[in-house]
Amino acid sequence: MFKTTSVDWRQHYPQLASISDPAWIEASQRLEPVTVSGGTQAYIAGDKCKQFMLLLSGTIRVFASGRGGREIVLHRMQPGEFCILSLVSFLQDSCFPANAITENQVQARVMDHTTFIRAMKKSPALNDIMVKELSTRFTEVINRVQELAFEPLGIRMTNLLCRRFREENGVTIEITHSQLAQELGTTREVASRMLKDLERGSYIKLSRGRVDLHDNEAIERMYQLGER
Repeated sequence: MFKTTSVDWRQHYPQLASISDPAWIEASQRLEPVTVSGGTQAYIAGDKCKQFMLLLSGTIRVFASGRGGREIVLHRMQPGEFCILSLVSFLQDSCFPANAITENQVQARVMDHTTFIRAMKKSPALNDIMVKELSTRFTEVINRVQELAFEPLGIRMTNLLCRRFREENGVTIEITHSQLAQELGTTREVASRMLKDLERGSYIKLSRGRVDLHDNEAIERMYQLGER
């Protein structure tokens, strides 16, 4: 499952690459390259976080699971980002409070927990970056909770599709109705019904395992729909 990778982490994390503190430079030399196949459980709720990760390619879905099997996506970690829940787990020496799974093949650099915490204590620059990252991601989580609590489901679907098209930098999303339902915290039947409504409105085209933009102007119309 784990393979080495030669992708340079500095390209995706220039803020870390610019740190000149000896403590971080020494720690960064211990970053180990790994490749993990898609569909791998990176964390299970209640696990101890043992590694600090720099994501170089692929996507990791962080989600909470209910007793009935329903899931709500808290964050989709992209290259160049940090996992806020891992940082909190490290700093509080607590367990990971959610689940995380690789959505596709992931390339990363990892550092053991002890080395990262030691660098945090000795490198003011690294500490500042992590505090700013925690603040930014915490705000995103709050916005996500507000969206789940107060936004109508149809608006959340529209905003989700717009966000995914933007992340993919294209007109096609490789995703199933069940996966969209998981991200929204609803059932597959409800998600399928909303997608059909968007297709009838000429916003998107549906195919097995994928969603396509209807035309070049569809994304703008979807943004406007989400702002209503």
